[in-house]
Amino acid sequence: MDSLKLDVVIPAAGVGSRMGAKVPKQYLMLGTKTILERTLEIFLNSPLINRVIVVISKDDEIFQTLEIDSPKLLIAYGGKDRADSVRSGLNQVTTDWVLVHDAARPLLTLEDLAILVVRGRESDCGAILAAPVADTLKKSDGNGKIARTVVRKNVYRALTPQFFKTDLLVKALDEAAKEHAEITDEASALEFLGYHPLLIEGRSDNIKITNKADLRMAKALVKLRERSNKFKAV
Repeated sequence: MDSLKLDVVIPAAGVGSRMGAKVPKQYLMLGTKTILERTLEIFLNSPLINRVIVVISKDDEIFQTLEIDSPKLLIAYGGKDRADSVRSGLNQVTTDWVLVHDAARPLLTLEDLAILVVRGRESDCGAILAAPVADTLKKSDGNGKIARTVVRKNVYRALTPQFFKTDLLVKALDEAAKEHAEITDEASALEFLGYHPLLIEGRSDNIKITNKADLRMAKALVKLRERSNKFKAV
């Protein structure tokens, strides 16, 4: 195995309740393919990737119906939350560094992936893709009124993939679980141990699909990219 290649863990065991759909959001159609198929194809087609470990629910009856056939693809089974699912996927990782990516984030570019991997290796622990916050941020008082304006300088939206040393991520998730720490992404687990991963600025259109408005935006972006690729091929 090429020592520079990486395993990637993609947690896809959630139900996506905010979408209000009849199937988990990763199985909604985005053009001619499901969201999950588009996400998996990014990594299955990348020369940087050794194996893609998709973590699904034990009750999942849809995944096996997808038309994905690759020797790179492995399946793991998820736990009660994201951290548990990622931890399950890490049990099958064989590379020293690992990527973790959201199943419902199908618009990652190969360029951003490559930049993350190159720059992330310069860190003592790893890095994440992130986008600077463009909007003015307001803190609520909990009763529907503005408590204050949050200074947005140096504030970023955390994106994925997130890229870390495998043994360090395993340790961070295990320690956070022991202490019942709130872990919202993999970087927050490393932060819990006192590490400070790099922020690598990524494309803001690397959106996570969580609701119907996101899905409409993703469909428009897919059409735009497909149209652009047709022009490039001429």
